[in-house]
Amino acid sequence: MTRTAEHKLAWGFGLSLALLTANALVSYSDLADLVANTGHVVTARRILETVEDIASGFKDAETARRGFLIDGNAIDLNDFKRQTSTIVRAIANLEELVRDRPEQWERFVELKSFAEARLNEFRATLVKAQASGADVTRAGFGDDPVRRHLGQLYRLTDDFEEAEERHWERRVNERRSGIFRAFITF
Repeated sequence: MTRTAEHKLAWGFGLSLALLTANALVSYSDLADLVANTGHVVTARRILETVEDIASGFKDAETARRGFLIDGNAIDLNDFKRQTSTIVRAIANLEELVRDRPEQWERFVELKSFAEARLNEFRATLVKAQASGADVTRAGFGDDPVRRHLGQLYRLTDDFEEAEERHWERRVNERRSGIFRAFITF
């Protein structure tokens, strides 16, 4: 083999090696992005589920609260306590999930503050019913501030979910794009 052919072969080998190395780096980067986006999608789904747990927990707690106020049944009081514990845990879980999400943090702080205030109102009506009797508390059902505030709480959870769903959809689209890029570079 001539010296020129050896140089061409060496250059060709070097160029092939450089292209394969560049392709490997691009593939690695695409796969790293894919893994990160998958993590974001999973976190977004967990956030959505946790916000739904808060909203449904409040519905169940309100049902138990009203049940106790109507008939004074201890089962309703136990259900109420269980639901409030579920709500408190869900709020703590949501705090962990959105701690690094500045776009959701303000919504979380507002939701947490409002939820805690509603839980305190719930508890206050039960304490009042236990102290003065359910009949006195039942008389105030027509002008029950707790019911009015729950509508606002549900609007807050809906706003939180809408923002998170937009984030989730964006991450799912990025994930799909990452899968396509990873497939092409492979």
